Amino acid sequence: MKNPISPFFYVLVLILILFSNSLLPVNAQTLAVTVTTEKPAYYQGESILIYGNLTLDGVPVTDGLVGLQIQDSTNDTLTIRTSITGTISQVTPYVKVWSVTPCDSNGNPKDSFKRRSLSYFKLSVTNFDIESRQVLMTVNLYDLNNVSFGLASLKTELSGQTTSYIILSIPIPTDATLGTATAYANAYTDWPIRGGTPYCNEVSAQFQITATIALAMPQNQQSTTVQTTENYNYNLTFKLTPLAESGNYTVYATSEYQGRIALTNTTLRVLLKGDFDADDDIDYDDIVYFVTAYIIYWSGMGKDPLCDFDGDCDIDYDDIVAFITAYIRYWS
Repeated sequence: MKNPISPFFYVLVLILILFSNSLLPVNAQTLAVTVTTEKPAYYQGESILIYGNLTLDGVPVTDGLVGLQIQDSTNDTLTIRTSITGTISQVTPYVKVWSVTPCDSNGNPKDSFKRRSLSYFKLSVTNFDIESRQVLMTVNLYDLNNVSFGLASLKTELSGQTTSYIILSIPIPTDATLGTATAYANAYTDWPIRGGTPYCNEVSAQFQITATIALAMPQNQQSTTVQTTENYNYNLTFKLTPLAESGNYTVYATSEYQGRIALTNTTLRVLLKGDFDADDDIDYDDIVYFVTAYIIYWSGMGKDPLCDFDGDCDIDYDDIVAFITAYIRYWS
């Protein structure tokens, strides 16, 4: 005769069931970030618009931060910036960048840098956490045409509940555009390409790039990245240099919000200016294309914008010179 099952056994099973149910994951909210560009390919010297949405359970996040890192075709970092998704969050971040100040090597404020000189930027940053935090500090330079032309970074350990001052240096190129330039400073947990996310909104300061004479500098100002509600809630615009590397570029987008992390990426293609058939060279076919567009324009039959190199709404001598220059540059 089989032994009857003890009532204690049923009680034990019931306790185990209740305990296991308590360990089941609840329906956690999902953070998602998207990133795209207004078109899949751009020519050298064109402006690139990057945009997307940050959502929590499908609802747009209106006070979030999105870190954007763009790698060129050689996998070098072209730019790294932080975009806000509407309004700046009122929640105190673990790490906050207070300011970025153009300066000399000793940290004394400076309002201009000459071409072929070394520029310096002093960052004021606070770690509000009681524990030390690993922080990636970056400074990205943009000229008056919104071209990213310089980048410096430092990954460091910031002690808890302290304010630190960090100086980063960036060389000013010989061919840097003269006039007002902008330095954008950011703090990340790591590079977005490695899944790092922004700690806080970016700060910026303006300075002058000069040939020989130093000019007055406008006061420091916050980033003026335009935010819209038109199908997306964050965006970033910058311009490629006329000599940008051709090939595939990758855009990495990351965000941390309410303890959740989201990341994604997309690609775009940069084409040689004058490579009208997009086959990564400037050859006989492109010469035929340009000559045909030139004849069509002067016959009054329309203008091909690809052949209007200087964007002055015609195809003339200046565009011929620009195309010849692009051709020679490619084959030299």
